[in-house]
Amino acid sequence: MRKTVKRLTVEGVIAAVSVCAVLLFTIPIFLGVQNINTEENFPDPHFRREVEKYMGVEPGGKFGKADAASTGGEFQISDTEIRSVEGIEFLSGITKLTAYNGNHVTTVDLSKNRRLTHINWSRGALKDLNVSKNRHLKYLHCFENQLVAIDLSGTENLLYLQCNENLIRNLDLSHNTNLRELYCQNNKLTALNLSHNPRLRYLNCNGNHLGQLDISNNLKLKTLICGENLFDSINLAAHKDLSVFDDAVSIEWQQTSTSATKVQIR
Repeated sequence: MRKTVKRLTVEGVIAAVSVCAVLLFTIPIFLGVQNINTEENFPDPHFRREVEKYMGVEPGGKFGKADAASTGGEFQISDTEIRSVEGIEFLSGITKLTAYNGNHVTTVDLSKNRRLTHINWSRGALKDLNVSKNRHLKYLHCFENQLVAIDLSGTENLLYLQCNENLIRNLDLSHNTNLRELYCQNNKLTALNLSHNPRLRYLNCNGNHLGQLDISNNLKLKTLICGENLFDSINLAAHKDLSVFDDAVSIEWQQTSTSATKVQIR
């Protein structure tokens, strides 16, 4: 009797171990192919259709988390009826995002889309754009929205920023030492600190509320557009190759006795 019980106990242990082994290998596989193309994950039907096109599946077609994460390249959003991009965090492999069409989305969180190098989300209704974790980002176009602020602290590789025609009051560029071109015209800026942007070549800050503009540390600057602000002069002593273009103001060049060039904006 004891031998029988012992044999049954050993067989039970072996069976339990076998079941655990099967579960150990099958559960991850199951989770890897589990369909995420659902209303819960993509509640906006218009955005869901754009995702399905990007993933190359028919409406309602299946794809898993691994599929979504490994699909790279450009994601184009053309449907103007979209109001939410919830679920975009699953598409962590995208490198370029384009939504240049005037949709109704007010909030976009791209903190999970860390492979992005190009973003163009312009002419829309954006009030909040999270790119604080996009350290590979090089080109950001977000003009003609309703942004009041934008956190660029995690975008140290940014080369090009076009955030004009928004409601931005403060623009912190202290982390963007590689910035080459800045378009921030027609916002509500009262100050603009460019001391951390020595590689800046192009600047358009026209149509703000700037009381002064210091470009003494921007020695590579080639083009400057700075009219329709509150200051009436700017020191260009170290900018021999600078071109100033501004149709909105009358600009008078003056040569001082110390050979410093100054621009009077009248």
